[in-house]
Amino acid sequence: VGRSFTSLLKAKDGAIWASTLNSGFCRFDPTRERFQNFPNELDEKGNPVFPRHELVGEDSKDRVWMYGINPGQRRTILKNYDPVTDEVNVFKIRLQATQKLMLDGLVAVVSE
Repeated sequence: VGRSFTSLLKAKDGAIWASTLNSGFCRFDPTRERFQNFPNELDEKGNPVFPRHELVGEDSKDRVWMYGINPGQRRTILKNYDPVTDEVNVFKIRLQATQKLMLDGLVAVVSE
C-alpha cells in the first residue's frame, strides 16, 4: 500500500517480485504467504540513493536481477537476489554522460 510499482516478475519458483519507485523492491512467496522487503538505500538526508528500481529477469541459477537508477547523479546499481544464500549482491556502476548501459546484455554476461 502506498507504493508505485515500476515492474513485476514471476520467478520460476512462483515468487512474485515487484520493483518500486523510491521504496526498493519486494518479493512475495505464495507457498509461505510471506512478503520480503528489500528497502532502498537512503542518503544522509533520508532520500533514496537510487529512487527507481527495475527488474531485469532471472538467470539459469535462479538469481533474480534488478537495477536501481539515480538519473540526477548518473549512477546505476546492479543487484541480484541469490535464493541459495537469501542475500542481495550489489554491483555499483558509475556512468559517464555519453555512455549507454544495456542492462539486459550486462546481466547475461555477469550471470553466466
